[in-house]
Amino acid sequence: MKESESPASGDEIVRISAASYLVVKLTFNGIARYLLQYNHKWGTYNLIAGHVEQSIDSGYFERCMIREIQEELGIERGGDFHHGSDFIVRPLSRQVLEDCRPSTAYIGLTKYIFKLFQLFFLQPPSRYEHLWGPGTFNEWFSEDALLAGEDGTGRKVTSFPVPMIIRSLSGGLSLLPESYPSPV
Repeated sequence: MKESESPASGDEIVRISAASYLVVKLTFNGIARYLLQYNHKWGTYNLIAGHVEQSIDSGYFERCMIREIQEELGIERGGDFHHGSDFIVRPLSRQVLEDCRPSTAYIGLTKYIFKLFQLFFLQPPSRYEHLWGPGTFNEWFSEDALLAGEDGTGRKVTSFPVPMIIRSLSGGLSLLPESYPSPV
């Protein structure tokens, strides 16, 4: 829904939810995989994300993403994973994505506003294997699993906003560069 459009008759936007989402892409055994994080509240895996809690400006989306990466993949995981020395992020588009849909927690519509970023490792990813896999909430999924909403083994991938984000990228995730080596 565009900013200028109004919700359907009788529906009212009662909440705005702004977030930054992260794509991390590596190839394992010839198959591109994407790092997702388990969300206990929803009981599903999702792209690593952080809520924008202050003003919604383009710079804040990036600062939010960097903070979230350091919290979710670095400091809280007992490791050092720092912006500028271990990783960088780049926006995947200049545009901010928007969608309105019924809220599960409120009566009315929630307007979702989000921006998508990609992480690039500045060091070999093998150095950070403690950030994913057994004992963490982070796992690797194929693009097919992201679009299907599950990976065939019972691990569920959230239905929103991952497919919408993938469709917003020209050519989907498959045309994105690997997250290592960094293009910088």
